[in-house]
Amino acid sequence: MNNLKRLMPVLLLLLAQSAVAADATPVTLGVVAEREVVTVDADGNQVTTLERVTSAAPGETIVYTINYANDGAEPAENVTITDPVPPETAYIGGSAFGAGADLVASADGGLTYAAPAALRVPGADGELRPARPDEITHLRWTLRNPVAPGGRGFVRFKATVR
Repeated sequence: MNNLKRLMPVLLLLLAQSAVAADATPVTLGVVAEREVVTVDADGNQVTTLERVTSAAPGETIVYTINYANDGAEPAENVTITDPVPPETAYIGGSAFGAGADLVASADGGLTYAAPAALRVPGADGELRPARPDEITHLRWTLRNPVAPGGRGFVRFKATVR
């Protein structure tokens, strides 16, 4: 139960703060938190599936999937999806995915964005240094192509519970 209490703010924060921008076409979002489960099939092959998270402990990896859908009658142009990395988690570097999307990230609470490798933060000496993945606060995907009416897709990232 304590782990569920720890996870609930993570889920609620994502549900409340995921944002989408599109040029005047209604695009809706849905966020799902899951964990990877590895099993072995009858042929001895490892199979990885995702199952919804009902609790999580520090050190566990959560897979966040942000599903999007164009509910309008026209193509959705210039779709941008911005999602915070919950402060109770640490982004796992290189795990962000979005087919047909360009990714940028923020390490300053969403004030500025750049490619993850280009992010800089002040070090202990006051000099700028490369941001570590666990310092990333927001992820932003910009879809390269319009989303057709009725079209759907998703973007995804992984984070470790602190």
